[in-house]
Amino acid sequence: MRTKSLIVLGVFISILIESLQYAFHIGVADIDDVLLNTLGTIIGVFVWDIMRKILILF
Repeated sequence: MRTKSLIVLGVFISILIESLQYAFHIGVADIDDVLLNTLGTIIGVFVWDIMRKILILF
């Protein structure tokens, strides 16, 4: 998958989980969780790309 697609998928899943928490009163739905999960997705995708490029060189 492309980098942009993975990030959008991560954002969508995070929003979905937070919406379900809000709808079913399970846990606490918070925008901070969406933002931090999105940041984690972005960092994870870029680290994955870097590691893949490094390992291909060896």
